[in-house]
Amino acid sequence: AALGYMAVFSSVFGYLIFYYLLHHLSATQISSLNYLLPIVATTLSVVILKEHLNRGFFAAAALVLTGVWLTQRAHWQIPPAD
Repeated sequence: AALGYMAVFSSVFGYLIFYYLLHHLSATQISSLNYLLPIVATTLSVVILKEHLNRGFFAAAALVLTGVWLTQRAHWQIPPAD
């Protein structure tokens, strides 16, 4: 029962968030946000489950954040005036 609850709840909640974001952001922005999910999940595991982080996490998180920043910076730049 618990496994079924977790599967249904997370699927419904995930789809609701996805479609809400899709209504307000472009698909490209949402796909880039997917790369942030492991960082958020690991951070939550530290807060909730008292997990321990190591240098590898910080190195990987820096690479992921840099990649997301590089892909999104062109999207947020103001176009030149005519």
